[in-house]
Amino acid sequence: MDAEPLADLRENACDHAFFDRLEERVDALHDRGIALGDLHHRDVLVGEDGSIWIIDLATAWIAGGGTYSLRRAIFRRLSALDRVAMARMRARWTGGDVDAAAAAVAYK
Repeated sequence: MDAEPLADLRENACDHAFFDRLEERVDALHDRGIALGDLHHRDVLVGEDGSIWIIDLATAWIAGGGTYSLRRAIFRRLSALDRVAMARMRARWTGGDVDAAAAAVAYK
């Protein structure tokens, strides 16, 4: 794929619509029972056409079926970490306050 890591783009290079689409993709993973837990700007690739690719799922957690509470608790915690990471990235690349953005979604 012809894409580069979000980390290589200058700050303020992406708009809120880009991060809305990124959140939709991460939410889709969560809906399928997959949490990344270590999502960061090097794991998000951006195509010249604005396409978004999430890579490096090596440590992703699969919630699995059933109601096994420990497995689900770990999934919920890692999903929360994904939301914090997305908020931090959104703030950094749109000119917002990174700490305030992370605090606004922290582990809810």
